[in-house]
Amino acid sequence: MTDSRLEEPESLLDLGFLESDVPSWTLASRFFHSKVGGLPPWLAREDIPNDLECGVCEDRLVFLLQVYAPIEEDPSAFHRSLYVFMCRKPSCHASPDTSQTFRVLRSQLPRSNPFYPFDPPLLSSNWRQDLSQERHLQLCRLCGAGASNKTCSGCKEAKYCSKEHQTADWKSGSHKAECQSPSKSVPLISLYAPTYLLPEYELLMESGDEDSLSEEEEDSEDEEDVNVEAEIVKAEALSNKNLSAEEISKALGFEMKEDKVFDKFQRCVKNAPDQVVRYSRGFEPLWISSEGRPNSIPDCELCGSSRKFEFQIMPQLLGSLQLGEETLGEDSVDWGILGIYTCSVSCSEGKAYKTEYLFRQNPDNKKDKNETHN
Repeated sequence: MTDSRLEEPESLLDLGFLESDVPSWTLASRFFHSKVGGLPPWLAREDIPNDLECGVCEDRLVFLLQVYAPIEEDPSAFHRSLYVFMCRKPSCHASPDTSQTFRVLRSQLPRSNPFYPFDPPLLSSNWRQDLSQERHLQLCRLCGAGASNKTCSGCKEAKYCSKEHQTADWKSGSHKAECQSPSKSVPLISLYAPTYLLPEYELLMESGDEDSLSEEEEDSEDEEDVNVEAEIVKAEALSNKNLSAEEISKALGFEMKEDKVFDKFQRCVKNAPDQVVRYSRGFEPLWISSEGRPNSIPDCELCGSSRKFEFQIMPQLLGSLQLGEETLGEDSVDWGILGIYTCSVSCSEGKAYKTEYLFRQNPDNKKDKNETHN
């Protein structure tokens, strides 16, 4: 998917790659780009969620990524974004219920809407700064979620989604210094935010090899099962370029069975080993293993329509999230793939941000933690 265009991509498969060398202003919501980390770029300027917390530890979820994914044939989805949030504590991800540790949201708008101009944006830092989300929304200055009723009692300006984030911002020294200097205006975004949030990247979408969408899996009934013994390599190694699928499995500690599914995964990834997202709405995920697949996907809770696969998050992303330093000896957060399933009709009724479904296929060595249904 080409982010800069306000249209559905012609390609049936698009691959997402990280780009760090971009000015942060280009990732603002008014430019309709896709991104990883940083603050969430909210599309609709209403109903901003402020209940984004882990169902296991009750800490606030952190913004993982957003994919700008309009649907050309649907006038109500001329602008359309999908958001993924996650808990950053490895221990919480032992739960097989991904609805506790991840949250997927969908927001969409027609071309004519109350928030953005009818014509496409100009990619300039000075273009329509009045559309900045911070000027229109009450957002937590630490994480960018909707601010509730938590406002600093001292300056009466700093707003937060929770007591937890208000306390964290104060203890960091960021707001304490601002609050005690009444001559200074309080920034809408905390100076501590970049430390708390995941590293920010643009998510560049490019057309991929569509053969991998229809390639038939080879019959391997007569093939001998071979276990691939792997030295455990820390996930930071994934940030290196040109990793093979075997190296990816080693870096994640896989003890994979070389079956026909993993063989297909290897073939599809080898030409673009640094891909972090695969977008192919209406097709099947590129599974990493023959085990740990869902038996069924829940229907849309709002309209009752079936959900269909839209995109997946690849394990290569883990090495760029800088999660390892905070694990304190715990197993690192990891996944085989994260498959995002959305309402097949992309229903538009109800609140501006609608919950969708995420399925996590774990590495084989963690299959006991992830049942075939959530």
